[in-house]
Formats: sequence, structure tokens, C-alpha cells
Amino acid sequence: MTHNLILNYGLYRKMEIYRPHKATQEEMTKYHSDDYIRFLRSIRPDNMSEYNKQMQRCACLFPLCITCF
Repeated sequence: MTHNLILNYGLYRKMEIYRPHKATQEEMTKYHSDDYIRFLRSIRPDNMSEYNKQMQRCACLFPLCITCF
């Protein structure tokens, strides 16, 4: 929705676009636990079923949860 508003009002013409750099593991662990970052690095579509129990036991909204890993 925000993207469409920016386009329709022509605001994109007045914007400067910055592309972020790929965060390092050190930068990611400033905001997320080491276990959560390890989990994100290891999960893939082909092995997701292996992590179902881990995701289900999380009481908060996965993947926003950082306390369950």
C-alpha cells in the first residue's frame, strides 16, 4: 500500500533510494539471539519439516520470536 501511494503521488521523484548492505552475523546478533541466527542460517524449504516442533513450541508469533531458540 505504501509503495502504491508513493508512486501515485509522484513522491518517488523526490526520493533518494539507498540500498542497505548485507548485515554481518555480528550485526544481526545485536538484535537477535545467536540461536535464532543459527536457526535462520540452517532452515531451508527442503528441511523445514525438521523444525516444525521447534516452531510450534514457540508461544509467540514466529518468526518474530527471539526467546524460544
